[in-house]
Amino acid sequence: MEIPEPHNFMLRKLELILGASYGMLCGLLIYQTSRIFVERFKEEEIHERQIFLHSAIITFVFYLFISVWFNHANPPTGDEPSYLLVAHSIANDRDIDLRNNYDNGDHKKFYKGDFYSHEIEVKGRLLSYHPVLFPCLSVPFYAAARRYGVSIFQNILAGIFAGCLALFIYKVFRSKKTAFAGAAIAVFTLPFIVFANHACTEFLNAVLVIAPFLIILYYRKQYVYAAILSAMLPWAHPRNFLFWIVIAAIFAWENRKEIKKILSFAVVQAASLAALFFYNMYFYGVLIPKQGKGELTTMEMFGFNLPAILGNFFDQEFGLLFYTPVFGLAAAGAWIMLKRDKKTVLYLSSFFLPYFILIASWANEIWFGGNGVSSRFLTPVVCVFSVFICELIFFSPRGFAGKILKISVFWSFLMTLSLFVIPWFRWNKGFGENWLLKFMSEGTGVNFSGFFPSLTRASTNDYILAVIGAAVFIVINIYMIKKCRTG
Repeated sequence: MEIPEPHNFMLRKLELILGASYGMLCGLLIYQTSRIFVERFKEEEIHERQIFLHSAIITFVFYLFISVWFNHANPPTGDEPSYLLVAHSIANDRDIDLRNNYDNGDHKKFYKGDFYSHEIEVKGRLLSYHPVLFPCLSVPFYAAARRYGVSIFQNILAGIFAGCLALFIYKVFRSKKTAFAGAAIAVFTLPFIVFANHACTEFLNAVLVIAPFLIILYYRKQYVYAAILSAMLPWAHPRNFLFWIVIAAIFAWENRKEIKKILSFAVVQAASLAALFFYNMYFYGVLIPKQGKGELTTMEMFGFNLPAILGNFFDQEFGLLFYTPVFGLAAAGAWIMLKRDKKTVLYLSSFFLPYFILIASWANEIWFGGNGVSSRFLTPVVCVFSVFICELIFFSPRGFAGKILKISVFWSFLMTLSLFVIPWFRWNKGFGENWLLKFMSEGTGVNFSGFFPSLTRASTNDYILAVIGAAVFIVINIYMIKKCRTG
């Protein structure tokens, strides 16, 4: 069997067989576990705590198994070595100065060879320009099992996210079937599953968005936890400032008649923000350090970026909808949901729209956030897409509309299966062609890549293809809206 270069060698072919076998094992495991839970649901009344626990446990177990395979197949990449090295420094040196860690070659404990530096020199210290919260939280796991321990931490975060999302969906729809379906679509598809074992902030950001939002709307007596989790958002990543502002505004509005709660919430946020600014000033000399080494002006860093606007959804390497087309139906779900639950739609939209404007205005060379497949920066708002899709699932569109929904879900899970079999599909290079289409093209002689746009090296033809793709999804959403019956 011949496969495209540079993967056409015996070890890689054996890995394909191993990946397919391991994928079948994990699939059977999840199927059997889910079947047991479903049987239990038929026999007894399910409580909200069980919805959270069952979703969290199934997700954790699945991610734990897939992480074993991903850790074997892919070395640390992207930002991951930097986060791991900071965790190593905190665990062993009790500081974040990485100079001695480089001198000692500590990165070789989890990474073969040298990697691109993610550090800047400030006041004689060599500091990572990445946020410090994720390495701090992962220190116990790193100390216990290094990279594998941090992967387990990621698996736990994925489980917490799935549990919170399932519980939120249940609160909105009062349907356990819809709750588990919505959570499954979010965590068992791309982009979320790409980071199953990856030491990065994506899962932490996602948890810090959905968890306080859930508490604020449905568990108001536990508002202190919402305040603490919200206060962690700016620490997790500067991009999260937008989420932090939205959550603070929602909290204030939902508790507008309880001034003491608002003041308590504000005190926690102010204290956390003051501590963050003090930390940044002490170590970096600025209130918010740059998340990179580039010397970009404000106009270069933020501005109208058409490749990013279209690419986050339609790019064949880094677009959301090639890999998870079911999320392309979210607009239809939101429109239908607006008629019966306007508040939830407005709140969720307030998370997504300002954030998308931010990530879509990023500088051209970094809008896709590295070399991972699908849209990395949309990971924290996967919960928004999932809730809107649940509106369609809950009301079960009939006829051709129902087939569209099922086919889009099937393709989305099929992309996840492809990662099992061929883990390097997780990483594109920004060369204008994703690995899956490259395999298909070389195997059939048909240039499949030519049917999908590449917005990293956009030409007029790529823009035309992206606009056609956008038009197709708009038409499909309009059709779904007309065909769905909301009772």
